[in-house]
Amino acid sequence: MLSRVGIEPSRDLLTQALKEGYQVEETDSPGFLNVSSIRPSFWSAFQEGLQEKYGGWDQYIRLLGFSDDDVVRMKANLTKETGSGSGK
Repeated sequence: MLSRVGIEPSRDLLTQALKEGYQVEETDSPGFLNVSSIRPSFWSAFQEGLQEKYGGWDQYIRLLGFSDDDVVRMKANLTKETGSGSGK
């Protein structure tokens, strides 16, 4: 799951895709807000299931086909300060 900071560069695109996918006009409607957000308890259950089934995030993303180098790069990108302008 991406944080608010991680989503921000694509926020408009993601919002438009959700609006089109669920055929809603207003983003402040209760239905849209429920669909476009996830409850912490659901996220916790997902993480627990991922840990139980795959042994954690690293193992899961490797199963998806990412290499060890990819995992290292993802972790580095996810922990960088925003606004660096590196474009990577």
